[in-house]
Amino acid sequence: NQGNSNAQNNIDQLYRSGKVKESPEEATQREIQIAIRNLQNKWSNLQIINCEIGDEEIKKICPYIHDKLTKLDLSRNKISDEGNKYLCEAIKLNTSIITSLDLSKNKIGDKGM
Repeated sequence: NQGNSNAQNNIDQLYRSGKVKESPEEATQREIQIAIRNLQNKWSNLQIINCEIGDEEIKKICPYIHDKLTKLDLSRNKISDEGNKYLCEAIKLNTSIITSLDLSKNKIGDKGM
């Protein structure tokens, strides 16, 4: 429904502008909901930058990764080796052709590479 989508976008803009205050946990959960909604709409570009998402949030996003996704930026978060493993499996299972992937400034070590 286009009306619901516009209303949600307006709410998202209020939060991002700082006019509506929320806890860091609420902000992270809101960003995850936005990401899932965008993936459900088959967006080809997804950016979740500096939102403190970790492995549990990656688990929530992975089922929605689709074959139209070409750019994924998850930089400056709290993703570890475990989260990276989930992400790689989701990309392989969904035959995503990702041409740009940014996982910089996360907690991924040699084990997660």
